[in-house]
Amino acid sequence: MSDVVLRQKVGIPAGIDERVVDAGGDKWHTAIVGGAIDTAFSVSIDIEQQVIDLVDRYARRLSDIDASVRNLENRVNSHLVKMGFEL
Repeated sequence: MSDVVLRQKVGIPAGIDERVVDAGGDKWHTAIVGGAIDTAFSVSIDIEQQVIDLVDRYARRLSDIDASVRNLENRVNSHLVKMGFEL
């Protein structure tokens, strides 16, 4: 696409000095890229925190929890027998 056609599509008048257009474009480019980097960094931190939360939530395996429940069940049953209950 030629520079003239691009200027018409974007709406830049033909008399505008190239340096002004370039300087403005650099500012916008910097702002857009900076915003995108900030957003990507923020999303990355959010994802990292969610992964940490999931690891903490599921750190104990089901087999470990099942063994703990069986142990507690045996202790409760032992106490019930000592109290005179028949199981």
